[in-house]
Amino acid sequence: MCSKRPRGTHAMEENILIVIQKPMEHTSIDEVRASMKAFIESADGRTPSRDDALVWCGAVGSNDSTSDDVTLLLQVIRKMYSSVTASEQTTQLSEPFLLGFPQAAVSIIYERFPKHDALIAELITVLNVTATSVASLTICLTTSLEALLLNLILSNVDFVDTIAGTVVMLDLLDLLAKLSHVETARKRVFSDSRFTRFINYVSASIIEEISTTNTFVDLLFEEQSKDPQDSRDLADFQSVFLHNTDAQYKLLTYQRLCGCAYVVSLSSDKVANIIASTRIPALSFELVSKIIEISSLGVMQVSKELAGPLHSLNKTLAGALAVVISLLRSKHNLKVMRHYDFLPLVVELLRLYSHDEHESIISNEICSFSCMLLSSLSAFSKQFAERMYQMHVLSLLVDVISICVIDELVVVFRSAMSSLVDLSNTLRGTFGFSRMKPLIEDMQAHTVPPCTDITDLVNKLVDSFSHYVDDDESVLYFAEFVQLYTSGSVAYDFVRHAMLAANVSQLLLDSCSSDKLVIAVKTRCMHALAKLLRVKTPSADELLVLIPKVLSFTPTFMKTCVKKAEDPYTDLINEHRSSIPMRNLPYEYRKCVSACKEVLEVLGHAEGRNKIKYTMYSMLFTGTVFMIVYVVVLLFPNTFKRPYFDQ
Repeated sequence: MCSKRPRGTHAMEENILIVIQKPMEHTSIDEVRASMKAFIESADGRTPSRDDALVWCGAVGSNDSTSDDVTLLLQVIRKMYSSVTASEQTTQLSEPFLLGFPQAAVSIIYERFPKHDALIAELITVLNVTATSVASLTICLTTSLEALLLNLILSNVDFVDTIAGTVVMLDLLDLLAKLSHVETARKRVFSDSRFTRFINYVSASIIEEISTTNTFVDLLFEEQSKDPQDSRDLADFQSVFLHNTDAQYKLLTYQRLCGCAYVVSLSSDKVANIIASTRIPALSFELVSKIIEISSLGVMQVSKELAGPLHSLNKTLAGALAVVISLLRSKHNLKVMRHYDFLPLVVELLRLYSHDEHESIISNEICSFSCMLLSSLSAFSKQFAERMYQMHVLSLLVDVISICVIDELVVVFRSAMSSLVDLSNTLRGTFGFSRMKPLIEDMQAHTVPPCTDITDLVNKLVDSFSHYVDDDESVLYFAEFVQLYTSGSVAYDFVRHAMLAANVSQLLLDSCSSDKLVIAVKTRCMHALAKLLRVKTPSADELLVLIPKVLSFTPTFMKTCVKKAEDPYTDLINEHRSSIPMRNLPYEYRKCVSACKEVLEVLGHAEGRNKIKYTMYSMLFTGTVFMIVYVVVLLFPNTFKRPYFDQ
């Protein structure tokens, strides 16, 4: 509580409090009620004047007002927001935020009605619906709102139990996620122990609820009786919200809690560390475990009748995995979460997806998230990478990649190929190139069905990649894979020959000539080609067909890159369409020129010759020859005497 508040926010709150505490001299409370009701019932969509706002807030804040007057004020806020939204004038929401009504309502409820659960519940819903920007959130985040959140909501177990399973809980979690974008909230609200206790309490309640499989299955199959938005729009919110416990809202609560934790953990590393120390990882672990158990029981199958439950299941699973991925951005959180072994669960999800892709209840999004989680685990821990190797995750990823043959699976291909490269890189760092051959053999032996040889394995990957040659990230990860597995010694020529036989070199050349890929991806393709073409004894087809194609294309492509390095912004529109960030285009083109020279050098082309290196080698050779001659003359002086001149 020691950090300073922005002067503007503090001054605005003081002005609101002065208005609230100002005695009503010329207007009775009954007249104010009539005025507010008239505004709520009006259909002209007008906005109240500043004078009306001051009078209404002052009247509701007076000692003569009741909780019903505060309800009217909240309905005024709803009316103003709906009018502004209908007219698409959303810029009016920020300055001042709806004429200061939300701040006034927060102060009044906190000071005069701290035990009125229905008012607090409706206030949460109103704030979540109307606070749609960082500016409005910053204006609304007064000391009264901080105190109300920490003292009356997050630390009030009875109130949390009251709103459990209602739309109010959904709105509270949404509001907390929005507040994480405000620095003041991160310092004052999310760093407070009461926020941690709230997260732990709600997580523990959910874990207890889903402890039995039947209960969780019932929640998945429960039909939603009403849309949450309908509950927000109810005119008599106070009288019905306590009875608005819908089973489907419980499942939505699981999803929103994971979503809230995901957004909050991304706001800063400090807050992510706080989330990692709560019961959120335990909740994610239980949700994933329970869904895998449901899948193994065969309770759910892919069908039109079960489209709703399957969507709910995958949405819940996506939230659980996403929050774990966000928390594993730091090695510190991996140590904090060491009690939860997610690796077997993730491997089982991938196995369910890959072995029964047409009938699997696991969605493409879940498969992508699972691959991301594997990458995170392998990047932080060599022990995890070793376990993945023992669990044959490499071959499992190859199975997932081989499924990807349609455009809708491009995200799965990206994630699986990226994870395959990341895991292989970690294992290479652990074992060295002497163990790369066992990795290849592991992929061959444990795919479904097993690959007969290296050519069969490479063909599986190439067949899938050929469907995504125009996708930046897909080409990038595939080129990294080629570069990684062809970087070994001559002993790995069998991999190079297999890839050349599978037409990988032509695919990489086609990628370099494509206008749909950015220069950074083409540079990676050239680096991969340089490694791929280092065959000691090329076959006849490689020597007479493939290598001439590379020699024909590369010099022309290199000259194009040289020109674009001088004027790189001719293709600026295409560069910015890519998901891969491009900052310094001249530098990227120069890198590509270097990669082209590397390819030409491997093939012995004159344009690929490194002049500095060859000059140094020439000087070394010449100096060595002169030194040998000089030493021989010194050792055998009589042999080199010239008789005519020495007489």
